[in-house]
Amino acid sequence: AVDQLEEIVTQDARNSDAIAELESLRQNEPLKERVVAILRPLYETGDDWRRLVQLNEDRYALASDGEKVAVLRETATLWETRGNDKKRARRALGAAVRLDPDDADVRHEFERLVTETKAWDEIARVYEETLAEKPDLASKRDLYAVLARVHDKERDDPRRALWAYGCLYDSDPSDPEPLDAT
Repeated sequence: AVDQLEEIVTQDARNSDAIAELESLRQNEPLKERVVAILRPLYETGDDWRRLVQLNEDRYALASDGEKVAVLRETATLWETRGNDKKRARRALGAAVRLDPDDADVRHEFERLVTETKAWDEIARVYEETLAEKPDLASKRDLYAVLARVHDKERDDPRRALWAYGCLYDSDPSDPEPLDAT
Protein backbone atom coordinates (compact mmCIF):
# COMPACT_ATOMS: atom_id res chain seq x y z
CA ALA A 1 0.00 0.00 0.00
CA VAL A 2 2.82 2.42 0.86
CA ASP A 3 4.51 1.69 -2.48
CA GLN A 4 1.30 2.53 -4.33
CA LEU A 5 0.76 5.72 -2.35
CA GLU A 6 4.35 6.77 -2.95
CA GLU A 7 3.86 6.25 -6.69
CA ILE A 8 0.65 8.30 -6.63
CA VAL A 9 2.24 11.28 -4.83
CA THR A 10 5.30 11.04 -7.07
CA GLN A 11 3.00 11.53 -10.06
CA ASP A 12 0.69 14.02 -8.34
CA ALA A 13 2.18 15.73 -5.28
CA ARG A 14 -1.17 17.39 -4.51
CA ASN A 15 -3.27 14.23 -4.39
CA SER A 16 -5.09 14.93 -1.13
CA ASP A 17 -6.51 11.41 -0.80
CA ALA A 18 -3.07 9.79 -1.05
CA ILE A 19 -1.58 12.34 1.34
CA ALA A 20 -4.41 11.74 3.83
CA GLU A 21 -3.84 8.00 3.61
CA LEU A 22 -0.10 8.47 4.17
CA GLU A 23 -0.86 10.71 7.16
CA SER A 24 -2.98 7.96 8.68
CA LEU A 25 -0.14 5.47 8.13
CA ARG A 26 2.16 7.65 10.27
CA GLN A 27 0.51 6.01 13.27
CA ASN A 28 1.75 2.59 12.15
CA GLU A 29 5.12 2.26 13.91
CA PRO A 30 6.78 -0.14 11.44
CA LEU A 31 5.86 2.18 8.54
CA LYS A 32 6.37 5.54 10.24
CA GLU A 33 9.94 6.19 9.10
CA ARG A 34 9.19 5.43 5.46
CA VAL A 35 5.96 7.42 5.47
CA VAL A 36 7.70 10.43 7.02
CA ALA A 37 10.39 10.19 4.35
CA ILE A 38 7.69 10.26 1.65
CA LEU A 39 5.71 13.13 3.18
CA ARG A 40 8.62 15.40 4.06
CA PRO A 41 9.58 16.48 0.52
CA LEU A 42 5.89 16.95 -0.31
CA TYR A 43 5.44 19.37 2.57
CA GLU A 44 8.72 21.12 1.81
CA THR A 45 7.74 21.60 -1.82
CA GLY A 46 4.24 22.67 -0.82
CA ASP A 47 5.69 25.09 1.75
CA ASP A 48 3.55 23.57 4.51
CA TRP A 49 5.70 24.44 7.50
CA ARG A 50 3.08 23.42 10.08
CA ARG A 51 3.01 19.87 8.79
CA LEU A 52 6.80 19.86 8.68
CA VAL A 53 6.78 20.68 12.38
CA GLN A 54 4.42 17.76 12.96
CA LEU A 55 6.65 15.46 10.91
CA ASN A 56 9.62 16.64 12.94
CA GLU A 57 7.97 15.21 16.04
CA ASP A 58 8.04 11.81 14.36
CA ARG A 59 11.55 12.38 13.02
CA TYR A 60 12.69 13.27 16.54
CA ALA A 61 11.21 10.07 17.96
CA LEU A 62 12.94 8.03 15.25
CA ALA A 63 16.30 9.84 15.37
CA SER A 64 19.52 8.95 17.15
CA ASP A 65 20.79 11.42 19.76
CA GLY A 66 23.05 13.18 17.27
CA GLU A 67 20.25 13.57 14.75
CA LYS A 68 17.79 14.83 17.37
CA VAL A 69 19.67 18.09 17.74
CA ALA A 70 19.42 18.72 13.98
CA VAL A 71 15.68 18.01 14.03
CA LEU A 72 15.19 20.38 16.97
CA ARG A 73 17.20 23.10 15.21
CA GLU A 74 15.11 22.71 12.08
CA THR A 75 11.93 22.88 14.15
CA ALA A 76 13.17 26.01 15.91
CA THR A 77 13.92 27.64 12.57
CA LEU A 78 10.44 26.82 11.31
CA TRP A 79 8.79 28.23 14.42
CA GLU A 80 10.87 31.39 14.36
CA THR A 81 10.91 32.21 10.65
CA ARG A 82 7.57 30.83 9.47
CA GLY A 83 5.47 30.71 12.62
CA ASN A 84 6.84 33.95 14.05
CA ASP A 85 6.83 32.21 17.43
CA LYS A 86 10.13 32.85 19.19
CA LYS A 87 8.95 31.17 22.39
CA ARG A 88 8.39 27.82 20.71
CA ALA A 89 11.63 28.22 18.79
CA ARG A 90 13.43 28.95 22.08
CA ARG A 91 11.93 25.89 23.75
CA ALA A 92 13.06 23.67 20.85
CA LEU A 93 16.58 25.06 21.12
CA GLY A 94 16.51 24.62 24.90
CA ALA A 95 15.79 20.93 24.34
CA ALA A 96 18.67 20.80 21.84
CA VAL A 97 21.02 22.39 24.40
CA ARG A 98 20.06 19.73 26.93
CA LEU A 99 20.93 17.02 24.41
CA ASP A 100 24.24 18.55 23.29
CA PRO A 101 25.36 21.39 25.56
CA ASP A 102 28.81 21.37 23.96
CA ASP A 103 27.36 22.53 20.61
CA ALA A 104 28.30 26.23 20.68
CA ASP A 105 26.08 27.10 17.70
CA VAL A 106 22.97 25.69 19.40
CA ARG A 107 23.82 27.53 22.62
CA HIS A 108 24.38 30.77 20.70
CA GLU A 109 20.98 30.52 18.98
CA PHE A 110 19.30 29.62 22.27
CA GLU A 111 20.95 32.56 24.05
CA ARG A 112 19.95 34.90 21.21
CA LEU A 113 16.29 33.89 21.54
CA VAL A 114 16.46 34.08 25.32
CA THR A 115 17.74 37.64 25.01
CA GLU A 116 15.07 38.59 22.47
CA THR A 117 12.28 37.12 24.61
CA LYS A 118 13.79 38.01 28.00
CA ALA A 119 13.41 34.41 29.21
CA TRP A 120 16.12 34.70 31.86
CA ASP A 121 14.57 32.17 34.23
CA GLU A 122 14.40 29.60 31.45
CA ILE A 123 18.08 29.87 30.50
CA ALA A 124 19.05 29.69 34.17
CA ARG A 125 16.96 26.55 34.63
CA VAL A 126 18.18 24.86 31.43
CA TYR A 127 21.85 25.58 32.08
CA GLU A 128 21.73 24.69 35.79
CA GLU A 129 19.90 21.41 35.15
CA THR A 130 22.25 20.57 32.30
CA LEU A 131 25.30 21.20 34.47
CA ALA A 132 23.82 19.07 37.26
CA GLU A 133 23.07 16.20 34.86
CA LYS A 134 26.37 16.42 32.94
CA PRO A 135 29.06 17.76 35.28
CA ASP A 136 32.00 16.86 33.01
CA LEU A 137 31.06 19.01 30.02
CA ALA A 138 33.75 20.53 27.86
CA SER A 139 31.64 23.71 27.79
CA LYS A 140 31.09 23.81 31.55
CA ARG A 141 33.01 27.06 31.92
CA ASP A 142 30.97 28.76 29.18
CA LEU A 143 27.69 27.75 30.79
CA TYR A 144 28.78 29.00 34.21
CA ALA A 145 29.90 32.30 32.65
CA VAL A 146 26.47 32.80 31.09
CA LEU A 147 24.76 31.79 34.33
CA ALA A 148 26.84 34.24 36.35
CA ARG A 149 26.04 37.11 33.99
CA VAL A 150 22.34 36.23 33.78
CA HIS A 151 21.91 35.89 37.55
CA ASP A 152 23.91 39.08 38.14
CA LYS A 153 22.69 41.41 35.40
CA GLU A 154 19.34 40.10 34.20
CA ARG A 155 17.71 38.27 37.10
CA ASP A 156 19.17 40.43 39.88
CA ASP A 157 19.81 37.36 42.01
CA PRO A 158 23.09 38.05 43.84
CA ARG A 159 23.18 34.72 45.69
CA ARG A 160 22.86 32.67 42.49
CA ALA A 161 25.32 35.01 40.78
CA LEU A 162 27.89 34.42 43.54
CA TRP A 163 27.28 30.69 43.30
CA ALA A 164 27.80 30.78 39.49
CA TYR A 165 30.91 32.96 39.82
CA GLY A 166 32.24 30.49 42.41
CA CYS A 167 31.65 27.57 40.06
CA LEU A 168 33.28 29.54 37.27
CA TYR A 169 36.31 30.17 39.47
CA ASP A 170 36.45 26.49 40.50
CA SER A 171 36.47 25.47 36.83
CA ASP A 172 39.68 27.51 36.26
CA PRO A 173 41.28 29.01 39.39
CA SER A 174 44.00 30.68 37.30
CA ASP A 175 41.45 32.95 35.58
CA PRO A 176 40.94 36.22 37.54
CA GLU A 177 37.71 37.16 35.69
CA PRO A 178 35.30 35.59 38.23
CA LEU A 179 37.11 37.29 41.09
CA ASP A 180 36.97 40.66 39.31
CA ALA A 181 33.23 40.29 38.73
CA THR A 182 32.43 39.51 42.35
